[in-house]
Amino acid sequence: SPRYAALSYTWGSAPYNKGRPKGSTYQIVVNGVTRPVQQNLHDALDHLSSKIQDLDIPLFVDAICINQADMHERASQVRQMREIYENAELVVGWLG
Repeated sequence: SPRYAALSYTWGSAPYNKGRPKGSTYQIVVNGVTRPVQQNLHDALDHLSSKIQDLDIPLFVDAICINQADMHERASQVRQMREIYENAELVVGWLG
């Protein structure tokens, strides 16, 4: 089976919000595509990116890896979340 790490984090904006308006998003680039993400996920990726890159394995992030606009795909993937985390070589928990 493929090697990967998985990120577990809370959805939504971080409670401290760093002076940004509530609900504001950040832009990240994934495989050449710019995507909006909430502050908490941005903070996690910003903090962890070099550490994960050192492991040289892909990082599973539900908000990025699952097509959030496709309700059928989202429902299917949510049912598989336990298996996704159980099979990850490494699970990183981000509390914000």
